[in-house]
Parts: sequence; structure tokens; C-alpha cells
Amino acid sequence: MKETTLSVDYEFPEGPSQGPDGFIYVAEMGGARISRFGIVGERELFAPIEGSPGATAFGPDGAVYVTNNGGLAFANGRPAGISDPNSGGSIDKIDPDGRVQRLYTECDGTPLVAPNDLVFDQGDSFYFTDPEHGDMFTTPIVWPPGHVYWATIDGRHIKRVATDYELSNGIAITPDGGTLLVCETLRSKIWAHEIRGPGQIGPRVLFGDLPEGHMPDGCCIDIEGNVIAAAVGAGALVVLDSSGKVVDRIETEDTDVTNVCFVGPNIDARRTLIATEGLLGRVVSFEWPRAGLVPFPERSLITHPLT
Repeated sequence: MKETTLSVDYEFPEGPSQGPDGFIYVAEMGGARISRFGIVGERELFAPIEGSPGATAFGPDGAVYVTNNGGLAFANGRPAGISDPNSGGSIDKIDPDGRVQRLYTECDGTPLVAPNDLVFDQGDSFYFTDPEHGDMFTTPIVWPPGHVYWATIDGRHIKRVATDYELSNGIAITPDGGTLLVCETLRSKIWAHEIRGPGQIGPRVLFGDLPEGHMPDGCCIDIEGNVIAAAVGAGALVVLDSSGKVVDRIETEDTDVTNVCFVGPNIDARRTLIATEGLLGRVVSFEWPRAGLVPFPERSLITHPLT
């Protein structure tokens, strides 16, 4: 599958999403900003943000919701643990005019540490992962248990719904809205939780294993339920079918491919899979044989073709 470069000059890009304006929004973990680009691919600043953003997602109100780990140190171009100083973990909201609001910083008195990725459900709420901060440069790797949270967009309700993940990372919801998928990076696994109601999920069950040496970072889903996971460090996208079986491996030019999402001019034509490449600092694309799954809020927000 051919890889095409769309946009360049990002500082460790992550967490892409397509906005209702058609622009593609990108979190720059190393740049303390949310950037975006249109059809010509030129990167432009959308909003500076204190800390280190990890993912973007559009809510039902048209605002951009961002996970923020507070700040990362970098070594040899890669994240290398918590920075000093660090602004603290948070969920941030950015209005269409670029105004940033810190929405959540704690849950029941316990501070958020390093929110990583998020996905909206069918209501005015979302799930997000918080893997906390660890050390990838030890043998064995030292990492505290990671968590999954649920929260509402009004900033009033948040709760922890799952824990004890070995680096909880990418997160997605299946096409029927009934299952939450969570990538467990250090174990090369993707887990499934039944969604039983707003903020109510069942215990995790194994969805699928990635090949040895392939650690899932971000992920997305196409309309047939195939899961595409970015295997950071392995230079590949791993495709699992709706039963969790690995059915394909797509090589990327960058070893540190971090996240993926589908983009396109409208709901029925999101057949372009884009991926963020951390070390090379760019966004690339692959033409997908099937349409991509459009996240719930975006189904009603899409108003314009790619600008």
C-alpha cells in the first residue's frame, strides 16, 4: 500500500482528527500546540497549549477536546518521560476561535497524570486513557498501572472506569457503539469492554494480540469493524478484523508511527487513512479499500469538504 506525505514540519505529531471545517487537526507532543492543515498540506497554528497534547477529537459542540500529559522530555527525538517543569495532566477544550479551557485536572480528588487518547460515545461524553508516566529506557520497562476514564463535556462528571493497564493508550468504539477498545501498549494487546450505559463498562476481555515487537499506540476502525493500530517503534500499521485476528501489516517509512484516523470530504467518502509519524514529524496517507468509521459527534458536524 503506497504511503503519501500530506504535511510536514511537526514536532512529534500525534492524535489527528478531521474537523467540521474540513481541516485535519494534529496534536504536537513536542511543540506544545495544536496545528492543522487543509488540502494544500501547509501546517498552520490553531492554538498554543500549555503542556504536551496527545490527541484531538471533536465533540458534539464543535469544540476540539485534547488530552494533555503536562509536558514531556525528549531524547533522540522520542518522548523520554516527564518534563521538569510539568503543568500536570488534563483534558482541555479548545473553542473554534482557539480559546483554550482546562476542563478536567482530577477525578475524585486524584490528579490526572498523563491523559493520552480519547473517543466520544453516543452522548455528550467521552472515554480517555491515562497511562501515567513511566520509563521506557529500563530493562525491564518500569511503568505504573494505567487507567481509563469517562467524562462529560460540561466539565461536571468524571469517573475512572478501568485500571491496571500496562500503558493504556489508543482508544476506540466499535461501529455499533457497543464496545470500547483499549490498546495496552506494553503487552501488545487490544482489549474490549462492553459499554452498558453512559460511563458504565464491563470487565475487559481480550480482543486481539499484535505480533511480537508491535506495541499499539493509537487506533481507528473502518465500517466493517477492522481495527487499524499504529505500532509505534515497529514502523507498521497492524490490521485486525472484527474478530481480533491479525489480517494485514502495512509498513511505514517512520519507525515511530503514533496514531491513525480516517479523513475525507464527507461521511460516505472517508476512504483516506492518515497516520502521524513522530520522528519524521509528518502526516502521511494511505488509500483504504473501505470507508472509515466516522466518530459519533462528527457524523452530525460535517458541513464542508476538505478545505
